[in-house]
Amino acid sequence: MSDIMTKGFGKKPYITIIFLLPAILLYSVFLIWPIFQSAWYSLFDYSGIADASKTFLGLKNYIEMFTDPGFGKDMLNTLKLILISFAVHIPLAFGLALIVSKGRRGSSLFKTIFFIPTILPTAAVALMWKFIYNPNWGVLSAVIREIGFENFNLDWLGNRGAAMYAVSFVNAWVSAGESMIIFATGMSAISPDLNEAASIDGATGFKRLIYITIPLLKETFRMYFILLITGALKAFNLIFVMTQGGPNGATEVPTMMVYFNGFKYYNYGYASAVAFFILALGFLISFIINKAIKTESL
Repeated sequence: MSDIMTKGFGKKPYITIIFLLPAILLYSVFLIWPIFQSAWYSLFDYSGIADASKTFLGLKNYIEMFTDPGFGKDMLNTLKLILISFAVHIPLAFGLALIVSKGRRGSSLFKTIFFIPTILPTAAVALMWKFIYNPNWGVLSAVIREIGFENFNLDWLGNRGAAMYAVSFVNAWVSAGESMIIFATGMSAISPDLNEAASIDGATGFKRLIYITIPLLKETFRMYFILLITGALKAFNLIFVMTQGGPNGATEVPTMMVYFNGFKYYNYGYASAVAFFILALGFLISFIINKAIKTESL
């Protein structure tokens, strides 16, 4: 046991543990305990109000969740968000990473500029894009009308067919900077000698990208896929401010079911069931991706 302690925490493991205790305590109080609490409440009919009575339901909340057409629709919206994010996000983030990883003059400035949307307040970004998408005086519709489509008047966030695409694009735009940094960091770890050797052998830039850069970024792609999918599962702030799930549920996602049931309808037990399912699904997807993309295969 002492050997394990020494290997894990150094020559003075007890001192290390003492310094880690505050972080472990905060992590347990604000993350681990709420997870168990949510799992417990999901088994009850509970309003969420202090001192309110709880009626044990067992798995009834989960059965109701899986048989609820609204939940199925919300999960399909999340799947759509993931697919659109992949289609927009990968080319955008990977392309930006290729630009800034070349080490050319001004790369640091470009990294900062591209990363700015990630650090902006989500509510401010959502409001800004609501103005941009406005069909009457928004910049986007105005530009489209100026280039020759005089009668163009699409309500981007009010049209059921367009709303999810509009929201997904903004979501990709916001998080592209963070993913750019992830990809650029992975690219910087690739030895320049490999690309130089490939160039000497006559490989073009595209071939080097396909046969050297992308295969050596498997670990980076693994982290990226996990962040992208779990991020879509827990998406809430941006969509809520932009559409509140509308029009007619076209952009509603499971996290909104948690919010509405927990804080509007006071059905805290059902909200906890949905929240715990989202958490479990995120863990499952992360496990599958980790198994599918193995470090040993690099």
